[in-house]
Amino acid sequence: MKTHLSQEVEDQGRSIKWLSKRTDIEYQRLHRIVTGINAPKPFEMEQLARALDVSITELFFSEANA
Repeated sequence: MKTHLSQEVEDQGRSIKWLSKRTDIEYQRLHRIVTGINAPKPFEMEQLARALDVSITELFFSEANA
């Protein structure tokens, strides 16, 4: 199942590896977040949204996530 985060990463032509380096979130942790296995912590949400240049709301709480 694709999460909105994984779709955004794909749409931007980015990789989890790139996002991991950009956010300083460990690759394995980030992979679990992107695939929906784990939920991101609030500070991780902020880091991810900033790295992808989107709002936290758009990335994690939009209707596309419902």
